[in-house]
Amino acid sequence: MTHLSHGFRYLIVGIKYHKSTYGWIYIKDTEGSVVAKYKQMSKEWIAEKLKTQVSKRLRKDIQDHGYEKIGLRYYPDLDKMIMEYITW
Repeated sequence: MTHLSHGFRYLIVGIKYHKSTYGWIYIKDTEGSVVAKYKQMSKEWIAEKLKTQVSKRLRKDIQDHGYEKIGLRYYPDLDKMIMEYITW
């Protein structure tokens, strides 16, 4: 296993195309009213995504061992993928 900086075991990557922006996730109550809003790749957004995207066992391991998050942005005019640091 390759080790990430700061001893994290997992890497969460947000991929964007050219000038696209990071979106939001809206958490609604049972009546459909928005009760929370989280920016894509924020700690809260990742926690919500992990609930539906990975198994309970893997989610616990990610929570126990931590993760690092980065963005990758593809620039078609350069034909390159460039890493972005996500600070939120």
